[in-house]
Amino acid sequence: IFCGVLISGDDGELDISGYGSLTLPRSCPVVMGFGGGARCIGNCRAGTHCAGAGFRLYPSFFESIRDEEEGIQLEPLRAMLTDAFMLRWLPPSARLIELARLSLSNPYVGALSRLFLQGCALAFIAETARLLAEHDSDDDAPSHGLSEVEYERVMALTKIIDDSIVD
Repeated sequence: IFCGVLISGDDGELDISGYGSLTLPRSCPVVMGFGGGARCIGNCRAGTHCAGAGFRLYPSFFESIRDEEEGIQLEPLRAMLTDAFMLRWLPPSARLIELARLSLSNPYVGALSRLFLQGCALAFIAETARLLAEHDSDDDAPSHGLSEVEYERVMALTKIIDDSIVD
């Protein structure tokens, strides 16, 4: 599984062997699950600058999680481990962008640097799992464009109107 977000520069182009190419918009996190090995190649133009950060997970990461509650919370990420290529776009996330910035501006060296980056990576994983779960629950909701409260109000008004028409 790969997850990343570009935080500066132009949108990125990525060629994925066997799957085609895609454009990575700035500030829009992407999560990809690969059914097997794949080569990803990004191209840069001379004189341009871009920055991004993310993480890569292997099945062994999930095998190391023994706590049932943690396993459930990480299920949206684990579900990306299939035999097929999976691509999920997440909504822009201020938290992931901040974690990417922190990772890239690591103020430490040596052992402290490694600990700092591990902490950033774990926070990135946790936020990605939360966003995937939230995005999955949004996919199950009706696509009427209303918030839950607005939808309930509309349904209550519809019932009132229906009841008054019947009488």
